[in-house]
Amino acid sequence: MEPLSIDRATLDAILAHARETHPEECCGAIVARDGADVVHRFTNIQSRLHAEDAVNNPRDGTRGYTPEPKELLAVLHAGEEPGARLAVFYHSHPITGSYFSGEDRARAMFGDEPAYPDVAYLVVSDARIEGEARAFHWDDASLDFVEREVHVREPAAAGPDLAREAAVAASPVRKAATPPDGPASPPAVAKPRAKPRTKKAASPTAAAKKAAGGSMRTRSRPLPTTKAARGKAAKKAARKLAKKASPKVARSTAKRVVATASRGAAKKKVAARKSAPAKAVARKAVSQSAAKKRPPAKKTAAARARVKKK
Repeated sequence: MEPLSIDRATLDAILAHARETHPEECCGAIVARDGADVVHRFTNIQSRLHAEDAVNNPRDGTRGYTPEPKELLAVLHAGEEPGARLAVFYHSHPITGSYFSGEDRARAMFGDEPAYPDVAYLVVSDARIEGEARAFHWDDASLDFVEREVHVREPAAAGPDLAREAAVAASPVRKAATPPDGPASPPAVAKPRAKPRTKKAASPTAAAKKAAGGSMRTRSRPLPTTKAARGKAAKKAARKLAKKASPKVARSTAKRVVATASRGAAKKKVAARKSAPAKAVARKAVSQSAAKKRPPAKKTAAARARVKKK
């Protein structure tokens, strides 16, 4: 089996990731793209799973790892792009040395078959030897994972072209290594998109007036005159406002409806009192006129008998 060849910058980036997440395990992947290694860091959610369900997840982040599913899926898609290949899955052992444990093997299997038979598994650790790194790969002959030699490409041995193309990416933002001949040109900055214009929302007062049935000064319907009718009108206006305005606006609008109704009723009473004498005189005049025009009633036999007695 051929050795696993990776750049020195790639291995240093993986070891730095392991030291940053210590005492928990780190995890990630290497995508080979056009002869260069690109490191993708995963978020280890093992401790979160252990806190949520310790029965089904007895290990925490210090003794196990589970990559964030969305980040893993993004790397799988990146490995399928033209000129790219998913080459390595890596993780660290903060407490023990670099070896392929039974837990690591179980995670790399899908039933009786390897989940990724063409991908190597790299285990790094500082527990026994600083910067220790060992690789393991599926072997069809033995139907098991066997150790694979790790060959680290130094910058001088890699050649100027490969060293310039080597990149180390930390999820979610990729950061390319500085080339030997100076820093790379700054990446293009995308222009911010213009915010779409949104229709201006109506003010609470306008919404309250609309819910109450229009303007507060002019109404096509007659105003309620009794106390019960005014209360009913106020409740109806408040219910209309429930979906379009805050409770505070609804209460204030209901009070205005009741006040408007009270003022209208009072005006009607004053007008009625002012017009009462004129109406009474008119009714009396009409009754007198009708009496004059009415023909005299005929006397009955009993009436004529009473007149004769007198």
